[in-house]
Amino acid sequence: TPVSAAATVAPMEEVTAMEEVAAVEEVAALPDTPGPADTNGCVELVRNGEFEMDGVSGTERRVPDWAVTAGVGLERAVLHPTRSGSQSLRVGQAETTEVSSLSGAEQRIKLPDNYARILLTFDYVLLSENPDGPTNRQSADVFYMETGHLERRVLNESSDEAEWLLKEEDLTALSGQPVRLRLSVADDVAGTVMYVDNV
Repeated sequence: TPVSAAATVAPMEEVTAMEEVAAVEEVAALPDTPGPADTNGCVELVRNGEFEMDGVSGTERRVPDWAVTAGVGLERAVLHPTRSGSQSLRVGQAETTEVSSLSGAEQRIKLPDNYARILLTFDYVLLSENPDGPTNRQSADVFYMETGHLERRVLNESSDEAEWLLKEEDLTALSGQPVRLRLSVADDVAGTVMYVDNV
């Protein structure tokens, strides 16, 4: 039985019941095993989780396979280099602004029900000019696709770690579920961002 290297899925906004049904149908159409197993027996379930594919600049496809809001983009030359490859994902405003914002990137999949283990992993860097601010948050959340309810909060911090860290979350209990992963940053004009790589 193969082991899943990562499961990425996400909601960024509340949707109507009709939109939710359409999203579930789209997720259900995805293959349970989109790629071959690697040398460790792992099958990658996340599409463009290393953020090496470029989209069309100025459109919603600027981060292929990820639905994104304003304040989200691919970064080549960041203060903290990418964890691997040539690009990482930046969530949050690149510069301090006078406007509060909520930025997010999401992807959805139907987790397979025939894997021994499903593991969500990603590398991340947290930066904030005001890490003690009560409304500055760097988050990663897993939601049920069918109901839109939060299943678990994988990451919920307000930090200025300034170094690459690894997050691992076992999602095996969600086998067979259509889920979404949301990577988000709430910024109250403090210049709060999160860099993510290798999802």
